[in-house]
Amino acid sequence: MIDDVTRGKLRQRLEEERDRLLSELNTAERDYKEMTADQMDENTVSNHYGDAGAHLEELDRIAIMQENTQELLKQVENALRRMDEGTYGLSEVSGKEIPQDRLEALPQATRLVGEEEEQIIR
Repeated sequence: MIDDVTRGKLRQRLEEERDRLLSELNTAERDYKEMTADQMDENTVSNHYGDAGAHLEELDRIAIMQENTQELLKQVENALRRMDEGTYGLSEVSGKEIPQDRLEALPQATRLVGEEEEQIIR
């Protein structure tokens, strides 16, 4: 089992990561709103197809980044919830203990390495 000191450090890292991801989402949301507002402003986006295409490509990039960030945020919040419930550090698949080295490398891990690989193959 993970000792209390390590668990505290991992909690701090998860909380800091949650805060960073929330900030990143807020920035991306603001950028997306500004760009969509710019798109509606005929004075900002020229009629040149290349400019419009680049603008749409940037909107897509921001949307994909938001989606990825939201998924990471879910994982981090799940890990914090599991800490509160007392199930942190145990595999969601087998119930076996996740090695401390893995949790230190990826604090939001919920499976053993072999279980993670099985999930990817399926």
